[in-house]
Amino acid sequence: MEVRSEVRSEAHPEVRSEAPQEIEKRECIICLDEAEIEWRELECQHGYHKQCIENWIIINARCPLCLKDINEKIERPIDASVIEELHNRAILRYLIFIFCVVVVIIVMVLCSS
Repeated sequence: MEVRSEVRSEAHPEVRSEAPQEIEKRECIICLDEAEIEWRELECQHGYHKQCIENWIIINARCPLCLKDINEKIERPIDASVIEELHNRAILRYLIFIFCVVVVIIVMVLCSS
């Protein structure tokens, strides 16, 4: 007999994590795999692999089965490479902006002469 305890996340009350003493295989309808990994359950009582539902909610904040809205998205830690890419894009945009301002000033000076 398996005993389960239910743990609710304070940050994401719509997602519950089942903490079974024995891990059982369940089929996740997102990946269609039966793996012995952490299981998450939404408020609508539909359960999925933790990683599968976290990735799903980033794309679509609805339960894949019943399409019930999920109020908050599950936050995922941002990879350092993503932060670096965003930083590089911001720098590039800033440099393009400065270049455009310099070109406008040069054109204004040439036209006023």
